[in-house]
Amino acid sequence: MTAFDPDEISESNIVRQRFYPAEIGQNKAVTAIQRMNVYLGTDWDAHPDRVEQIGNSIVTHYDLVIGCVDSVSARNTIAGHRDKASWRTTLYLDLGNGSHTGQVVLGHLGIRDQPFVLPIVQDLFPEIADAEEEDDAPSCSAAESLMRQNFGVNRTMATMAANLLWNLLTTPGIDHHGYFIDTRTGQINPLRIDPALWASLAGRSFDDWLVKAA
Repeated sequence: MTAFDPDEISESNIVRQRFYPAEIGQNKAVTAIQRMNVYLGTDWDAHPDRVEQIGNSIVTHYDLVIGCVDSVSARNTIAGHRDKASWRTTLYLDLGNGSHTGQVVLGHLGIRDQPFVLPIVQDLFPEIADAEEEDDAPSCSAAESLMRQNFGVNRTMATMAANLLWNLLTTPGIDHHGYFIDTRTGQINPLRIDPALWASLAGRSFDDWLVKAA
């Protein structure tokens, strides 16, 4: 397990993430991973670096990449590694959310020479690759942070992502590879493994997936 994050813990993080006032100013990745290693006896690594470090000499291969990022450029940087030879079987789990809605999408980053390939979030929502960077400046206070994002949306996203990985690892197969979530209405809808559904979301044909699915 390797975590990447260049950001420092701020006051606004305390109300939405599992950090504490005494940790303000410390690096997020290093703080979180050190805590896990102490509590659980693990030997995980942390790097206070940007996601662009993925794929370099620090680590040459990942079985699973989990993206919990709030910028278009970071999300597209991960997708930009999809055809690396060392990532042929790598899965990419993307978590993205707004104030009260979000999606969890599990797909393949690897080269498309496998019997069946799941699309990643950029395949289903091509507008992500072309989107302009939003204003993701950190909130200056805990109160502002709460106003910008509904309480519990981060936890809900993380729980559903963990549930998907649990099913993937402990059952013979899965019939969905993600979720669409709305904490305001209480709705959680599965993203079915269905090329016709993928085509309706992306607004384009998924003939390559249709052939493989058949």
